[in-house]
Amino acid sequence: MQIRIVGCLLILAAGTVTALILRREATARLTQLDGFISLLRYIRACIASYNTPIDRILASCDAEILKKCGVKGVPKDIDTLRASLDPRPEAEVASTLSSFASEFGTGFRDEQLRSLDYHISRLESLRAPMADSTEKRKRLVTALCLSGAAAIAIFLI
Repeated sequence: MQIRIVGCLLILAAGTVTALILRREATARLTQLDGFISLLRYIRACIASYNTPIDRILASCDAEILKKCGVKGVPKDIDTLRASLDPRPEAEVASTLSSFASEFGTGFRDEQLRSLDYHISRLESLRAPMADSTEKRKRLVTALCLSGAAAIAIFLI
């Protein structure tokens, strides 16, 4: 009987840990989107104020912003930044970043600033629904993991 109780406790612990890990993954995508918004705002500020090239902008960028984006190290350009993302962003976020990367560096300063404004507003418009779905996903994951672990524990007893 004691072995069954220990087994039930282990199953409940595994369900709790699984719920915590899945909640962290759900939050990571929203954090990554916030990082991209911050990065594009930083790039915009550097171009508007100093007309700085992208390699110097990325080299001088705060490591915390790059970490939020999911980038390991300091990328040399936008394509390197996109290739080094972990975890991969949501499809709409990825297409917005691809659009930005393809347009970046192809025009004059004012065109770059307009492009940055558009892509920042696009990412910000994606943030509200993603935040809402993230909260729903976190509640769902928690409920499923804990109730599934509780059901298995009840069956064992």
